[in-house]
Amino acid sequence: MNFSTFIVYNHFPLIVQRLIRVRDDELLKAARDIQQIARGSMEKGKSGRKYVFLPNRSSAPGQEPAVQFDKLHGGLAADLEKPGTAAVWSEEEYAPMLEFGTGRMAPRPFLVLAAYRGTGKLVVALSKLEPKLR
Repeated sequence: MNFSTFIVYNHFPLIVQRLIRVRDDELLKAARDIQQIARGSMEKGKSGRKYVFLPNRSSAPGQEPAVQFDKLHGGLAADLEKPGTAAVWSEEEYAPMLEFGTGRMAPRPFLVLAAYRGTGKLVVALSKLEPKLR
């Protein structure tokens, strides 16, 4: 006897498209989670100096920046840049100086710490997809 196998319907391209869409949805969720974590960390009380010309107490070195005029806090954005890449950013010119510090100011990290705190959910969500592919 001679047996032959024929693939009548090739669903692999559709499956790959769906997988990419699910991955990108999870990446976007993670980016928005990180955005919210960063915003939330800025809203907590700070222990730095209290300047008369600022509405809130400033952050101490090592603390996330304090919310003063909502430019950095409100200006955090999260989006899918391209398939497989999501980003969280601020267009405020002083954001990198706060994140990494300067020669005269210690860092007040907010995005790196938020990404570290928020990545766990993404890893769990993507690891739940893996067994379904086997």
